[in-house]
Amino acid sequence: MLGASILPTMFFPMNGTPDWIARVEPYGQWDGYPEGQGITVLTFLRDKMDLELFKEALRNSSYIPSEELTALWKQYGADENGLITMEGLDRMTEDHPEFSRNTGAGILEMVQNHSEGMKLQDSIDFAADGLFCEWAWVIDLDAGTFEGYCGFGQTPLAENDRFYFLRDLEEDNGYHGVRLAAKWNLDALPTDEEFLAAFKNDEEEETPTF
Repeated sequence: MLGASILPTMFFPMNGTPDWIARVEPYGQWDGYPEGQGITVLTFLRDKMDLELFKEALRNSSYIPSEELTALWKQYGADENGLITMEGLDRMTEDHPEFSRNTGAGILEMVQNHSEGMKLQDSIDFAADGLFCEWAWVIDLDAGTFEGYCGFGQTPLAENDRFYFLRDLEEDNGYHGVRLAAKWNLDALPTDEEFLAAFKNDEEEETPTF
């Protein structure tokens, strides 16, 4: 599972602010499961987050327009199809880790450490891909919750599911958007052991059959 693809972290509207400055959805390719990026998010929330500093950084951040991001990748050698050499990818990752698939949940500390704000990538549509988006980790600052979502669901999402609004983006492959698997209040976060135990059944059942 070293290649478990994730939508690691999302921040939803807080105190009526526009959602474009209250969400961060970088795509991450590695270790998306609970023992990997899940624990990273939990550790940040429990041990490292300065809530007011974090909110300030979010308010000062915005999404990078897709054409601007494409142009940036081209500066490092990406072609019209998005293909890039390993050398170019390494340079881009070093200079702009906020846009790297390797950063994953590390984006949390990165955002908090940039109170002046950052340009961020909007990848929320990936949550509709229940086959390839294996996990999604959601921080809802309005509700005060930390939520874990699992992919590979073959039952359509209901209207009250968080990602129901993305249903029109689902592929016609029998899999639906990621679905809630576990949820905690931010002021009552679990221990690592409690956190991992909450996802035991989901991990055992997550591998799809072809």
